[in-house]
Order: sequence, then structure tokens, then C-alpha cells
Amino acid sequence: LSWIQGEAHSRLLVCRLYGRGGELLAERTQIYTKQKYFRYRDPALQCRVEEADGRFVIWVRGTAFASGVEIHSDRFDLVLSDNYFDLTSDMWRRIDVMHPLPGVSREALLASLTLRSVYSIGRNVQAVAEAQESDPCQLAASNPQTVDQSKGCLLYTSPSPRDPKTS
Repeated sequence: LSWIQGEAHSRLLVCRLYGRGGELLAERTQIYTKQKYFRYRDPALQCRVEEADGRFVIWVRGTAFASGVEIHSDRFDLVLSDNYFDLTSDMWRRIDVMHPLPGVSREALLASLTLRSVYSIGRNVQAVAEAQESDPCQLAASNPQTVDQSKGCLLYTSPSPRDPKTS
């Protein structure tokens, strides 16, 4: 049991299904603890943008496992083939922009993109709290609007249906 206690918060299973031609058909990941206890490493997410057949393709990869990867553009309304996905460290992931973006250059799209994952959640809340010299838990609980969404924070709070104060 001691080996489980020592390593359980960093265990990850990756299952991949390949077609006969070697193409990746499906990938699933499973961590063996609650997400809040998993020891995420900085995935150092990176992307590149290509243009193919009049549409854009975004390629994403990281140096470590990333859960809940989000691609966001602060300038363009993007409909993506996938968003909020898990990313393993050894492969590029192709994400298609599903609608044409007339008049948008590859460089402009790339410059507008922000990548974030579960790894960044706690770090961004902590950074905002430090900037405001407050406790991140109190900051989030007392006023979720004080968390700057543009800095990559994925914090959202809503009343619980079981909360007697909201019933």
C-alpha cells in the first residue's frame, strides 16, 4: 500500500487505438486519483497554425500530460473540431477550425490564440490573489468577478442546488 500512497497522485494510463494504416483512431486517458490531487507538471503548451483548403488547422502539443486543454482566441469567434481535450506529451494534436475566417491571416490567428489547461487553474488564481494580496480561496469564494479571465483562469462558481441559502 505504501507504493500506492507514494505514486498514486501521478499515475496516468494512456490508451490508443490505431487503424490498419497506422492512423490514430481514438485516444483515452485515465488518471488514478481525483483531478485536484493529481500532480500536474507544466505542460509548456505550444501551437502552430497551418492553412489547408481555405481553412485553418491548429496543431497543439506539450512537454507533459495536460488535461482539459482549451484553445481560445481573444479576437476571433472560433468553432473548433475539439476543445477541452486531454493531451499527452509525445504527440501533436490536430484541431480543425470548422468555419472559414475570411480576411484573417495565419499570423493574426496564431497571435490571438491562448492555450490553457487544468495545470494553469490553481496557478492563475494564486497569481491574482498575490497581486491583490489576498487568499486565493477567499478571493474566489467572496467575489468570482475579481478573477481576471484574460489571464487564463478557469474559475467559475455557482450556488449548489443543495445550498440552503439559495433554496
